[in-house]
Amino acid sequence: MNPVDLDTLIAQLASWGIILEPGLSDNEINQIEQEGEFRFPPDLRLLLQRVLPIEDNRGYRNFPNWRAEGGKLIEKHQEFLLDGIIFDVTQQKIPYWLETWGEMPTNMDDAVEIVKQLFSAAPRLIPVYGHRFIPSEPQLPGNPVFSIVQTDIICYGNNLIDYFYNEFGHEQRHDGHFREIPFWDDLYMVNNGPAITDYHATQVAKELKQLLYSKDNLARLIKFGFNGNFPIQFMNLPEIRTLKGIIPIVNPNQSQQLEALGWNSVNSYYTYDWLIVSEAVDYYTVATLIVDTLVKVYGFDIRYQAIEIKIE
Repeated sequence: MNPVDLDTLIAQLASWGIILEPGLSDNEINQIEQEGEFRFPPDLRLLLQRVLPIEDNRGYRNFPNWRAEGGKLIEKHQEFLLDGIIFDVTQQKIPYWLETWGEMPTNMDDAVEIVKQLFSAAPRLIPVYGHRFIPSEPQLPGNPVFSIVQTDIICYGNNLIDYFYNEFGHEQRHDGHFREIPFWDDLYMVNNGPAITDYHATQVAKELKQLLYSKDNLARLIKFGFNGNFPIQFMNLPEIRTLKGIIPIVNPNQSQQLEALGWNSVNSYYTYDWLIVSEAVDYYTVATLIVDTLVKVYGFDIRYQAIEIKIE
């Protein structure tokens, strides 16, 4: 990140209503890195030495407060990331497991130990905002920013500057090409890579609808005020094995929340595309986004375990 790009980015952050404090000193940066046993990537370090983002334009304090919490933030976020992966490995009806991890042990404790070892060897992810993270390695400017919830991972910016424009400038700076990051690339490709099985999007759409509107799931939703007319539609584009979700435009606050979840504004509605990768992963990925939308946009007090879209 050159000085001109940095000045432009800081001006944009301020124009988007982000509250900025004075940047971290060299001593503060060094102390945080020593305490957290990591190193900031160069472009994030430059930004944090100039300004420290504290609060977004909606009053949310989702930025890491490095000055107040220091390197302890790293341990907290590593636990969040690792616990999310372990949850999907151990708690899903079809355990989450990648071929690149080798053969999955029959003993779940052994499987968890393998995940911990792989995670420990992977580049550490540094929190940028909420559950958006940038890799600490390689120690070069231009690392991608990932959005991660459990094993659901998308690229939210090919680099730090693109990320901020995508997140707060509501631009679409995505071209699908970003620096490869060991371990995390494998998780990304499962959710976003080329189709690897011949599973039909038509069937995925049909069964998701049936399961979402099943008697048991409706009973759970009605308990929290759901009226039975949840406005997500599914379209299938089998030629590219894509499942498209469609939801009408809602009020401005909900629009911002939808965009934060990755939905794209198109005319009078929002869309979200899922690439059909495998029977197990895609059901879970789509179900996760449905629940995210219910919780974060429509305000239902439910969690992932509350709606279980099962494959019988």
